[in-house]
Amino acid sequence: MKKFIFFFSLAGSFLFSGQALAADYTVKSGDSLWKIATANKVTVANLKAWNNLTSDTIYPGQVLKINSSSNNSTSKYVVAKGDTFYLIAKKFNMSLASLQSLNPQIQNPNFIYVGQEINVSNGSSNSGASTTTSWEEKATAIIATGKKYIGTPYLYGASTSQTDAFDCSSFTKRVFQENGITLPRTTVEQATIGTTVSLSNMRKGDLIFFDTDYDGVINHVGIAINSSSMIHCGSSTGVTISSLNSYWNPRITKVTRVF
Repeated sequence: MKKFIFFFSLAGSFLFSGQALAADYTVKSGDSLWKIATANKVTVANLKAWNNLTSDTIYPGQVLKINSSSNNSTSKYVVAKGDTFYLIAKKFNMSLASLQSLNPQIQNPNFIYVGQEINVSNGSSNSGASTTTSWEEKATAIIATGKKYIGTPYLYGASTSQTDAFDCSSFTKRVFQENGITLPRTTVEQATIGTTVSLSNMRKGDLIFFDTDYDGVINHVGIAINSSSMIHCGSSTGVTISSLNSYWNPRITKVTRVF
């Protein structure tokens, strides 16, 4: 009989199971990562993350892990208020890819809810996958958090505790806060932290600051999605994704990196 022990805290709860979710698969002639992934209802990205593969090349006789670990047991973590996939991964010393691979039933990791059970690893490592969250994973999580607020209206001076309306800097503050990074409240204050980078070196997750009035005062901030687009809360659009086009690009005054 399987025994479960419940642990409760303000940060959520989890129960331990001594049963691992992993299995090994020996590659056969004619196999491909796509074929193996499809047969096991996982993704090619999962297989590559679990097995430290940098290409799609595999060979007969090669042993692949089909889950996050053949040695470590797993736990059921119960999502608490304020949790995000990134914060849960960080809490259990997991990469986002490893956490997602343990939870193929979650189609969109941006939409998890209080009380939901999520599989996490009990072990200190995750089958060779990195246990540290890379800047790219963190940036992806930040952009994903921002996207869940698309369509939220603009309200100048919006409270930092509300999520039914934002101004530009309360939006960036909220999105980063949900991913474990504290930003100051105002646009001008946010522009004083982090490391300034050139526009040509801007990457996903960087903060972009604008002087929309050409008066020498920074008055708007957005989050870079890539070199040509951002997510932000505009006064006429609310939270939206905008191209760094002929309107926005000339008004960029500064790009900073805070992680």
